[in-house]
Amino acid sequence: MYARAFFLYSAWCIAILGTLGSLYFGEGGGKTPCPLCWYQRICLFPLVFLLGVSVYKNFAMIWQFVIYQIVLGMGFALYQLLQSYLPGEQIFCGKNTSCLSQDAIYGIPFAFLSLLAFSGILLCLIAAQFGKSEEKL
Repeated sequence: MYARAFFLYSAWCIAILGTLGSLYFGEGGGKTPCPLCWYQRICLFPLVFLLGVSVYKNFAMIWQFVIYQIVLGMGFALYQLLQSYLPGEQIFCGKNTSCLSQDAIYGIPFAFLSLLAFSGILLCLIAAQFGKSEEKL
């Protein structure tokens, strides 16, 4: 597999895993998402389709079209994560939501997992941009 295709495929797989995990825990697992979680979902879900097309077409310039929603999703995730460490009442994550609870997945909050997913997608797209399509891994 070529380097560019590998990194595009990796970014697409991260987006798929993030989407499926979000849907599983949010809808099937009974973890009620807060508004910030919904904003992160709005940024993540279209990436599955956009990155899927870029994998199919081997189009590494897709980062120009998705960089804004990746950075916006990272911003929402970082704000939500920092909000959990600040004293006082949580603005978005109320009593009926479980996104900031420490029992999310093995003690890792969902906001941190979302930040990792967006960061991984961004790093894979940067690597795909600089990777050569003729170079094999």
